Amino acid sequence: GNMAKAAKDGREGRTKVVAFRVSRELYEEIEEIRARAGLSLADLVKLGAGIAQEEVKGKLAQLSGLRAKLTGVIDSIHREEEKLNGFISQERKRRLEALDVEIAAYKLFDRGWRIETVSHELKIPETRIRRYFKEAVERDLLKRCLKKHIDRLVEERLWGGVFGRLSKEELEADQKHIHECWRLLAAPEQMRQEDKEFLITKYSRILEPAPRSNRFSMKEMTGT
Repeated sequence: GNMAKAAKDGREGRTKVVAFRVSRELYEEIEEIRARAGLSLADLVKLGAGIAQEEVKGKLAQLSGLRAKLTGVIDSIHREEEKLNGFISQERKRRLEALDVEIAAYKLFDRGWRIETVSHELKIPETRIRRYFKEAVERDLLKRCLKKHIDRLVEERLWGGVFGRLSKEELEADQKHIHECWRLLAAPEQMRQEDKEFLITKYSRILEPAPRSNRFSMKEMTGT
């Protein structure tokens, strides 16, 4: 208690309280200046009274320097954002161009064109065309397996409903599953890897040969 009192007495001995009233408008102006300049009320009093002007000017100069640095940082951020936006724009353009080429390759595969012919037509390396061809074969096989799976689900749901083996809740759950499978049939690349492996393992051996209009024959296209 004595130590706290001594400290308080010391502060009161070194400093004095100055209080005065101002209009609300002036008060708001003072607060705005304080917020903008980063000065205390004591600094403003000193500046107004012409006391310790060099000290206050030093604070203002320091603040001005900090603002200049901040402006430089903001400008640097804006420049980096412009670079990033430019990179994103170029990458988007590159991917769209690659997608156009990939779609064109798939269309030619579907017509039965050989890999070297597609490569010559699209003016891209055969290694890249072979990768597209492999993806096209896998996608075609996966879609056919998924369609077979949908047919089996529909059949099981139908018989389960006829003979009353499935409850209403089970029938609704099966229907949701069938709807999700139809969605994935349009976008098989969204399937999880384990689901792809399950479908190919279960159905690839029992599939009928693909129609000639939708063929991806490795022998015909590679000449092997």
